[in-house]
Amino acid sequence: MPRLRAIASFLFCVGWALSVSAAEPARLSSKYRIDGWQLDEGLPQNSVTTVIQSRSGYLWLGTFNGLVRFDGVNFRVYDSDNTPELGGNRITKLIEGADGSLWIGTDGSGLTHYRNGRFKQIVHPELSQSSITTMCEDRDGGLWIGTLGGGVVRLMKAQATVYGAKEGLPDASIRSLAADRYGRIWVGAAAFLGFFQQDKLTSISVDANAEVQLGPGRSGTVWIAIGDQLQQTDEHAGLKVIGGIPSTKQRNTVTMLYEDRRGDLWLGTYGGGLLRHHRGVFENITTADGLPHDTVLSIVEDKEENLWVGTRGGGLSRLKERVFEVLDTKDGLSEEVVLSVCQGPAGNIWIGTDGGGLNCLSNGQFTVYSQKHGLRHQSILGVYEDRRTNLWVGAAGSGLYQRRGPSSQFIRRFSLSGRHVQAISEDRDGTLWVGTSDGGLNFLRPGPFPRFFTHFTTRDGLSHNDVRVIHPDKAGNLWIGTGGGGLNRFADGKFTTFRKRDGLPSDLVRTIHEDTDGALWIGTAGGLCRLKEGKFTPFTQNHGLPVTVITQIFEDGAGNFWIGSAKGIFRVRKRELDDVALGRRQSVTCVSYDKSDGLGSRECSGNFQPAGWKTADGRLWFPTIKGIAVVDPNNFKVNKRPPQVIIEEVVADGRRNELAGPSMEDRAVQIKPGADQIEFRYTGLSFSAPRRVSFKYRLEGLDKDWVDAGTRRSAYYGQLPPGNYRFQVLAANNDGFWNDVGSSLAVMVPTPWWRTWWFTSLAALTLTAAMVGVTRYLTSKQLTRRLELLEHQNAVEKERTRIAQDMHDQLGASLTRVGLLSELIRREASTPAAVVAHTSKISETTQEVVKTLDEIVWTVNPKNDTLDKLADYLVHYAEEFFESTPVRCRLDVPAELPSHPLTADVRHNVFLAFKEALNNILRHAGASEAGVQLVIGNDHLELTVKDNGRGFDASSGDPRGNGLPNLRRRLAEIHGRFELRSAPGQGCVLKFSVPLGR
Repeated sequence: MPRLRAIASFLFCVGWALSVSAAEPARLSSKYRIDGWQLDEGLPQNSVTTVIQSRSGYLWLGTFNGLVRFDGVNFRVYDSDNTPELGGNRITKLIEGADGSLWIGTDGSGLTHYRNGRFKQIVHPELSQSSITTMCEDRDGGLWIGTLGGGVVRLMKAQATVYGAKEGLPDASIRSLAADRYGRIWVGAAAFLGFFQQDKLTSISVDANAEVQLGPGRSGTVWIAIGDQLQQTDEHAGLKVIGGIPSTKQRNTVTMLYEDRRGDLWLGTYGGGLLRHHRGVFENITTADGLPHDTVLSIVEDKEENLWVGTRGGGLSRLKERVFEVLDTKDGLSEEVVLSVCQGPAGNIWIGTDGGGLNCLSNGQFTVYSQKHGLRHQSILGVYEDRRTNLWVGAAGSGLYQRRGPSSQFIRRFSLSGRHVQAISEDRDGTLWVGTSDGGLNFLRPGPFPRFFTHFTTRDGLSHNDVRVIHPDKAGNLWIGTGGGGLNRFADGKFTTFRKRDGLPSDLVRTIHEDTDGALWIGTAGGLCRLKEGKFTPFTQNHGLPVTVITQIFEDGAGNFWIGSAKGIFRVRKRELDDVALGRRQSVTCVSYDKSDGLGSRECSGNFQPAGWKTADGRLWFPTIKGIAVVDPNNFKVNKRPPQVIIEEVVADGRRNELAGPSMEDRAVQIKPGADQIEFRYTGLSFSAPRRVSFKYRLEGLDKDWVDAGTRRSAYYGQLPPGNYRFQVLAANNDGFWNDVGSSLAVMVPTPWWRTWWFTSLAALTLTAAMVGVTRYLTSKQLTRRLELLEHQNAVEKERTRIAQDMHDQLGASLTRVGLLSELIRREASTPAAVVAHTSKISETTQEVVKTLDEIVWTVNPKNDTLDKLADYLVHYAEEFFESTPVRCRLDVPAELPSHPLTADVRHNVFLAFKEALNNILRHAGASEAGVQLVIGNDHLELTVKDNGRGFDASSGDPRGNGLPNLRRRLAEIHGRFELRSAPGQGCVLKFSVPLGR
């Protein structure tokens, strides 16, 4: 019996599966918002072959033109140009290992490993040229790699094991690999299914034409698509039939199986779009629903439960559950611009459109009321169904219409004060209140018979005849918002007006809401305002509101306000607003919604009443210019997962320092001193609304408070003083949940060498030494100048003394002689011969005086203070000296002599020594020939005077008196040398050597 029951059960399952497979899948598009990224958004290529989310929070994508890292806003592309370790750009498969490393499979370029910011190509004979199709990791950390026609390779600690045809694998491409929790590795290929267990392959028979695709299940089993059948493994490696995969518009070849966190199974197909298996029912999303391409290559769910889909040629898509459901013309609405909405007592939703008449939504179907039902104008500004089921409709320019009970016809009411009805409301007594654009306020008391409206205008105390909103409060007061006259309270038959001067943000009032505490919340063109206990408290963008023009205010059951505006819908905690009003906080945190949350448009309509409605089931209805947006505050998902924060790189004066990994606490970056432009680039990984991730940062050591960066992902600083800093970043997701830990990075700006202690000390010492040196130099120079001055004065004095001495010695004696001879002439005047003799001697003496005076003048003349002038003078003197004597003088002097400077002292002593030498030759040598030779050395002057006279024995002294000692003395005075060579009968040689540097 058990066997028969099992067979019967199996046949029932197969029959049910076949019946399901023939059915069309249900549509899924209304539940999800689909957004796409392609080449124009930064993808390097539009075929996304594989996609995963790593532990760091990034999405990693494989394309046919490189590997991509995506943070929701920016794409970072790695290819063979900037990352040679990839080997090639055709990325086919990505998986993350248990250790957090990334394994990258390529088409024809083998395998690459990525960890901690470093890529490494795996060089192995079985892998280097492989086209990798699939990968998975076993529980021991071994990597299983499926290839195109190359079997399966298991890589374990750099050791590769190859499984091929001899182990029973097909020659065809391995389509997929999956590991179950029992240690099995399942293998899927064309017409092949099997599993490895303890290195042994077990094959399972499948249809010869069946394509087999695998996907890991979250319970540890494996999902298997075999042709058009969906099956699941069990703990015994058996297969359980789940159902038939429904036919899609082209083929139902399954390319991908992925189970999400809720247990729904997603199937990618070749040409049939995306399928979801949910509670036994298949649902479909295709290009008709917004999917960019119907061939799905990859699927992954991120940590925030968004589904990411890679397609062939359609780029990357995100399927995100809508916060708002939008009803528009695709659903049967007559016109997408909605102006007013309300719910009647029977639960019907009445929708006024701009040009499309009145719509009624009942049981999911739209019914349109137009001119044929009595509505003369198709722009419906206001619609309201009262408690007696009278439906009141305000049409643009044609007044107010009424429909009674179930009738489909409308009648026009003619007793209004204006034809442009903008606001319709009902108080607790059943009185109908109607506001017009220029006729003020109208009301109609309830009664069994048709009655006329009563009017209130500015003549009755109303502040303005443009009535925008009417609100009867719980206390029985009537509040009227006007288009320029502020807020009016009608009580006890009197109007009281409150304007901007009384605390309203603006005199143009658009909406009024009364909260559960009885406070009024007033939406104006200038912001939000609370009226509580007679006090107005305004809230503007300065308090954190994203907009100023408020068009709708709703309160949910969780203490939130949902507020509509011309720039979107946002949510704010009522308690935060109250805290601002009480001074407990400075601003509020608002959560804004846009198209990524399912809105067709951010712009809400809001010049009319009712401009939105909270239905009996708690849903909120917002009229927009792209349909009516509906949100269920009780069932919508709040994103409570804060973003992972990563500091990606630091750029200093254009030089990038890229960082790897989400945690930088143990790392430090050094910035060169003096860098003028420093940029910290960071990101917050939240993919539900990545462009609404907000940041704040600070640089500890510089910033005293956190800097609100908004959604900007960079922080900029100028030149930082040397020191140690820590850069910190925090991020909040779209629902305002902050990652209070964030990410931080140690930053060091070293002290420049010219500001280090050792350099400062050295510089101080150097400066001190320099100052001492300069002082000593200046002092020395001053002393030198004084010494030079003294020496100069001494030299002048010495020169004067020398001249006086010369004149005394040489001229004085001669002049004395002349005087004596003159006296002799006077005494011997009577003796003519004696007079003649004495006169002749006077003449000779006078000539000697003139000659001596010439020598003195030549010596003191500064124009002669050069070597060449000295040589010329010596030559001329020698020629003249021996001219009238029997001695022949031979001169050997260079034709050209340098103009080397000589002091007067040197010239004077050289000349006198030279003169003494010539006198000795003429007087004592008895020579017939004399010679003068002048030689210039590198640093000295050598003057030689020689004769061929009788000579003398130089060792016995100078037989001629004091002549030779005088010569030695004169040369010693000018630091020269004197040499004497002489022997009896061999003449005499005198050599004077004088240094030229002195």
